[in-house]
Amino acid sequence: MAEVVVQLRTPSRGPSADGPASGGTEGAGDGVDGCLRRRFGLASRPLHPGAGDPEALVWRTVDVPAGVDAESVAEALRARPDVAAAYVKPQAGLP
Repeated sequence: MAEVVVQLRTPSRGPSADGPASGGTEGAGDGVDGCLRRRFGLASRPLHPGAGDPEALVWRTVDVPAGVDAESVAEALRARPDVAAAYVKPQAGLP
């Protein structure tokens, strides 16, 4: 499994800070999670659950299962105007 880390341009306005990311638009169907669901069958979650700091609320993460190209997910997210950055988190190396 790969992980894509996403930085939104504005804090998520989902139902809660731990809920779906709408990426600053009304209705999650039009936001980041709507895009992820339609194109890849995925959803984002907060990178810092429970955080109240607006700086932390712009960070989301997406678990990308085997069989789905994580770089394609990141590329699709980077193309969105409500996404400031998206990258595939490197795999942890052995200590």
